[in-house]
This record gives sequence, structure tokens and C-alpha cells, in this order.
Amino acid sequence: MTEARTQPAVLSPRRSAEGVPFLVFGALAELPGLVHGISTREGGRSAGPFGSLNVSLMVGDERERVLENRARLARAVADGEELVLWFETDLYDMLQLAQILDRLVPGTATLIITGEERFAGVGELDPAELRELLDGGDAGGLGRRLPVDAALAEAGRAVWTAVRQPEPRALAAVTDTAALPALGDAVRRHQQQYPWRGSNLNRTERALLEAVQAGARTRMHAFVAQQRGEERPFMGDSTAFAYLGALAGGPDALLQDNGSLRLTARGEAVLAGGRAWAGRPERWLGGVRLPAGAPPWSWDPAAGEIV
Repeated sequence: MTEARTQPAVLSPRRSAEGVPFLVFGALAELPGLVHGISTREGGRSAGPFGSLNVSLMVGDERERVLENRARLARAVADGEELVLWFETDLYDMLQLAQILDRLVPGTATLIITGEERFAGVGELDPAELRELLDGGDAGGLGRRLPVDAALAEAGRAVWTAVRQPEPRALAAVTDTAALPALGDAVRRHQQQYPWRGSNLNRTERALLEAVQAGARTRMHAFVAQQRGEERPFMGDSTAFAYLGALAGGPDALLQDNGSLRLTARGEAVLAGGRAWAGRPERWLGGVRLPAGAPPWSWDPAAGEIV
């Protein structure tokens, strides 16, 4: 038996041309293409208890000063490195992108987006297509490169603000995002994750049950069938399996999962529109808490809105 030994991390101090100090890990600094840095409290514009390099918008500091602090830190850490964001147009990636855009200063990055016209994940592209996108081409309609300008940053900020609200009403105002239509598309798909009026199932749960009704007998087969019904596939198998577990659990189980998936009589009735699912567990959608059982908000598919 040997004792595992670790070497202490070595932090090296650096300072930008603007006088912003920051720290880097020596081992990471040697890796090509990896840009990183650890901020200190010095070199920014904030005053008082936020002095001076505060980068949080959540503590009461002035927004303009925080954004300038972020820009200074980004310039210091990048030190000439180009910041390129690579994203796909599915729900998961677009919500991540909105979170990043909320933090980015316009003009400090570019975005390469894939799958707008026909869905294609970044990992599905070959090296030549990736290079073409990086160089500004469209790789045969698979993607495009665009600057993170003020309009795009504001669109991301608006989406991220709406998603984080404790009520879902603000989502309706950010479904049309001209700077990047896929952001608005993701918000519309996010709205459909609310329980639907009548059945109390969200879109994912309904699709999984319909897959089982159509003959899917394993969790993987149900997951694959559900994802085929998505305009832009986004969910991983473990998340889908968790949904299936919830549908098969509790006193109002809609599924039987004894090694082979089957709908229960309750499941058949819910899909047929004869009753609502009473066994919904608690779930969070962004900043909205949906308690177990009957939800305070529902997606109305006929009206196309949350009510």
C-alpha cells in the first residue's frame, strides 16, 4: 500500500497593462489554449464595501461599475487571447448561453452557433467543418459565427433574468429574440416543461409515456423515442431515466417498471385525457418552484401560454 501524495498548487501573481492584479496556477498556465485567472479585490471601479474589483451583480453594487470590473478582469486574463463560444441550439445549451451572455461585456467575444437551420451538435461536426465555422464560414448551413454585440448580450441577459424569476409570467416576453432566434425557441420549449393543463404532464413526461404506449419496453428505448420527437434534442439519458422513475413511483404511478416498461391503468387514463396525474413530485424550473401535486401554473397547449 502506498500513500498518495499531492503537490501544493503554485499560484503566480500577474498584473495587466491596466494595473489589474490577478493570480494564475502555474501548472495550468503551461497548457496551450487554456485561459484562466483568479481575481483579487484590487484594480476595479467599485467603492465602499464593494471596493474595488467586485464582479457580482447580486450584492447591491452599481451595475455599470460591475460591468466595467468584469471587462477589466476579462482583458487582464485574456491578455490577447480570443474568446470564442461554441454552442448548439438546444434548450440546455441555450439556457447556458443566456447565463454566460448575462455576464459578458459586449465586444469581448464571438459566438459560433450550430443547428439553427437543421439541428447538428458541435460534437457531430468533422474537423474541416469546425475549422470552416471558426474561420467565419457556414459549413454548408450547419452553423455560423457572429459577434457578441450589445443586442445579443441584451437578449441573453433578458432571457436569463426571465428564467430566474420566481414566477413564469416574464417568459412570454422573451420568446422572440431577433439577435439569436434560437434563444427564444429555447424559452418556448422551456415553457412546455410546465405541467400541461388537463393531464398535469409536461411535454417530456407525455412523450415518454407515449413511447411506452407505442411499444418501448426499456428505459433506453423510451428515451431514444422521446428525443426523436424533439425539434432539437437536448436531454441526457440519466435525466430521462429520472423522469421515468418519477412516473413509475408513488401511489399514482403511471408506469410499471419491472424490467419491462408498461403503462398502468392510470397511465392509460391520463394519456387518454380521462384524468390528471396526481403523483407529480416537486420540481424546480429555473427560479420557479413547482410543489408536488397540483401545480400553481400550467401550460395551455391550445393558447400556447402558461396560465
